[in-house]
Amino acid sequence: MIPSTTAIKPDDWASLDAAYTSLAEVDLSPDTICEWIQQWSDIEKMLEEATALNYWKLSANTNDPEVQKHYTYFWTEIMAKAMCAAHTLKKKLLACHWYQPSPEHVEMIRRMKVEVDLFSEENAAIQSTIYARSQEFLAIIAAQTVTLGGQELTVPEAEQRLYAQDRSQRESAWRAIAARKLQDRDAIDSLMLELFVMRQNMARNSNLPNFRAHRWLDLKRFDYTPEDCLSLHESIIAEFVPLWCSIQEQRKKNLELDTLRPWDLVADPCGLPPLRPFQTVEELMDGVGRICTRIDPAIGEHFTWLRNNNYLDLEPRKNKAAGGFFYFLGQRGNGYIFYNAVGNHQDTIALLHELGHAFHFYEAHQAQELYWNVHQIPWEMIELPSLSMELLATPYLTRKEGGFYDSNEDAGRAILDELEFAIGSMLRTSLSDAFQHWLYTQDAEDLKSSDLYRAWDQLVQRFFPIVDWSGFEDIRAAGWQTKHIVTHPFYSIEYVIAQLGAFQIWKNAQHNEAETIRNLRRAHRLGASRPLPDLYEAAGIRFSLDREIVKELANYLELRLYEVMR
Repeated sequence: MIPSTTAIKPDDWASLDAAYTSLAEVDLSPDTICEWIQQWSDIEKMLEEATALNYWKLSANTNDPEVQKHYTYFWTEIMAKAMCAAHTLKKKLLACHWYQPSPEHVEMIRRMKVEVDLFSEENAAIQSTIYARSQEFLAIIAAQTVTLGGQELTVPEAEQRLYAQDRSQRESAWRAIAARKLQDRDAIDSLMLELFVMRQNMARNSNLPNFRAHRWLDLKRFDYTPEDCLSLHESIIAEFVPLWCSIQEQRKKNLELDTLRPWDLVADPCGLPPLRPFQTVEELMDGVGRICTRIDPAIGEHFTWLRNNNYLDLEPRKNKAAGGFFYFLGQRGNGYIFYNAVGNHQDTIALLHELGHAFHFYEAHQAQELYWNVHQIPWEMIELPSLSMELLATPYLTRKEGGFYDSNEDAGRAILDELEFAIGSMLRTSLSDAFQHWLYTQDAEDLKSSDLYRAWDQLVQRFFPIVDWSGFEDIRAAGWQTKHIVTHPFYSIEYVIAQLGAFQIWKNAQHNEAETIRNLRRAHRLGASRPLPDLYEAAGIRFSLDREIVKELANYLELRLYEVMR
């Protein structure tokens, strides 16, 4: 039908066009359709890998004009056309009414039907432009540095000063970081408003009331509604905000503070020196490798392979994109982990998190042949193994168990840090989601940047009521300027749902760790071949956004926190 994908160049539209055209011209029959789908799948895997590699290059050095130019070219000249070509093939497949997909491909067809209904050439062009423009945000954030004590630091490096015992050092660092971020506020405002208009135009092109409705279909959210999310926000406020506030009240008492300021939130709650589990990235990888092996030897083996084959980019450097992520390489069957490690416990958590992604996709790839059953795993499922890894690591944090810490006391501090971070993350991602529910139901013609600040400021006071921002209200109101909100709209509530699932995984592991991990790996191997509730069931947990499960897990976390803190 088509030449081998080794003869197709992902950066050359002519060769891709020939391959897509060849597939479009095939006369499908029961004898040819399976091979046809497989060949199409191979093309999509190749394009996904090219996308991943281009993003890695861009993130590794956001100040390289040639890389930026190629990234823009790839999205506007290759991917925009590839999306149109793939749409033609989807329609061709769906027109074969005699085709009876195997059970593992039923969900794939269900998703394709939504994609065909949602697609338009105008939107493909807009989406490609949005992806290209998103690099501007990465470049803005990566270029941010601050000077502390005469030393120029990246923002992730400067944020380590927020762990200092000396409150004045924390405040100085926080003020410097906040002041630097405010310098880019107007540029991010302008970019966000432009992206907002483009996204609302996509909804209008699809005859949908707003971008929220468009994004719901785009994300294939078959199993819950916007109203379910709004109810979940209220459940989180009712059950987890008081829990987080109680932790902060204890912090305030231990540190003998009259008020809790923004620069007090990550310092040790007992005023102890910050945990320094490693000095070098090599030590970080050594420790995480040992912990993974204790959780499951197969996870440790995969981590070692990634490390030995240079798929870990963990050193911070100027112009390297902020944050961390995992990206799967569809043809190779493995992915790469990108992060900025600076020496604290959160680095160990972050690496474990991304490794959870890596092992999940690796196992899905081993079990599922087609592109769509690996690369279209629901985000609520994608985040489950990664968040679970953070919690499954907690028994192995001491050096004698394979981890980093010489004493049980330091390991206990690390567990407390992880639980506080997990609870805080649920609040932050719920806040982010609530903000976007408001944002993307607004009229594009009427929205102003001041509206963004006002809406965020009102919400942040509901989710984080205990923090005293006096004198820094403008900085509090600018908190919406994050990567997920600007470049990945509505990629927030998945973390909350998956965190509720991860707490269930952790709870199950207290009773039978081996069975819990077997169940989780069974869910890994299903990829995207089953509906989301079925994937959670395979992992041995419930998929639910109801107040009942939120309350149940908040109570469980409160008990575990008491055990760690006593």
